[in-house]
Amino acid sequence: MRAEILRALDQRSPLEEDWRTHLEVYRAPERKGVSHFPFEGASQLTFPLAAMNVDPIWARYVSNIHAPENLWTLSALNETWINSAKPLQDYLTWLDKRILKMWDVDKRVIQEACKLGTSVYKTSWRFERRRKMGYNQYKQRARLTETINQPVVDHVHIANFLLPGESLAIDPDAQGGAPWVAERHRLRPLPFITMGKGQEPFLPNFDPAAVELVSKFEETSVTEHQQKVADLDRVDPSTNATSGKPVEFWEIHARFDTTGDGTEDDIVVFFHVPTSTILRATYATLPQRPYSIARYLRGDGFYGIGICEQAKIWQDTISNVLNFNIDKLLLSNAPMLRIGPSANVVP
Repeated sequence: MRAEILRALDQRSPLEEDWRTHLEVYRAPERKGVSHFPFEGASQLTFPLAAMNVDPIWARYVSNIHAPENLWTLSALNETWINSAKPLQDYLTWLDKRILKMWDVDKRVIQEACKLGTSVYKTSWRFERRRKMGYNQYKQRARLTETINQPVVDHVHIANFLLPGESLAIDPDAQGGAPWVAERHRLRPLPFITMGKGQEPFLPNFDPAAVELVSKFEETSVTEHQQKVADLDRVDPSTNATSGKPVEFWEIHARFDTTGDGTEDDIVVFFHVPTSTILRATYATLPQRPYSIARYLRGDGFYGIGICEQAKIWQDTISNVLNFNIDKLLLSNAPMLRIGPSANVVP
């Protein structure tokens, strides 16, 4: 698995570089420093064509989906369900507003799909039981058990989602289906250790010896994608040394022969690449992998085509023409100086 992840990351590195370029194209940041060509102080503006195309389409997608007050509309298939349809629809609306928060999830997924061409939904169930300090029924400080038990729909950044470069689909049974897909997680050491102890009743928990080993391998730097986002936001992306630098591991959904009898099983493995350590390996409990792909335009392979890729050449062209015109206006209206050793010199 370690070799597979490293191979897939190496295969995708040129595409990830394009994604970082497209993020910069969308933001159209102000260029730093003074231009020296064709003369010092020449114009170097960037016309924000990509953002002007992305934002209306993104807003139209989200508004069309969330224009109704209820995200899901139910209708009875026969007369026995007529009285149940409206209460169930109201419950789903409550679930959306209070638990899933699909407005926020859809905004992030659709924006990334419009900009980069590809984005990923994750649909799963979250169960964590952990100890924390709080107040009991007598208003006294005590160690309490916190339980999180709810459905989850979330956005997985495409830079943190990985599959083999030759695969065309997430579903292993689809044409060109991936034998494995993986999601990168980065947690600080204490949340990582807490997560490893709080998976009941979905036992086993993370292996204690593996957790102790992996928690020592803190990441000293951010990913290149995080670095680009931080540069565009003009913030320092350095990891927090006070609360602990993050620990990186992968959640892998794979189809693998676990018994050696020639029959493949669907498994879920939490894996640490630098040490080749398996934190936990279980058989999959869901009927399908918890990831769904969203594309702006479908390409020839797995990844889609985004607006920034389509707009980049025109944004560069319009920016160059704009800067040429500004430079021409500047030179045409600038005061001209006579050059010579003295005013009496005849040219």
